Amino acid sequence: MAPLENIETLSLPVLGMTCAACAGSVESIIGSQPGVNKAEVNYATQSVKILFRPDQVQPTTFQKAVQSIGYDLILDTESGKEKQSP
Repeated sequence: MAPLENIETLSLPVLGMTCAACAGSVESIIGSQPGVNKAEVNYATQSVKILFRPDQVQPTTFQKAVQSIGYDLILDTESGKEKQSP
């Protein structure tokens, strides 16, 4: 795992999930992206929390990956993003 000072946390709404298996698919595709340390999908809140290295991957990459399997993310460039402190 990368040092915490280079990690950002992003929480995004997920569109199109209808079951727990959908949540698992979204979590898997985001978690497999280079630069992602962890992805946690919450089916109940229809959202995903992503811990990632912004020097290696950008949120638009997550959106494209999720769209490729039939779902979508709502990207908001400022809200939902928080810097992880050591």
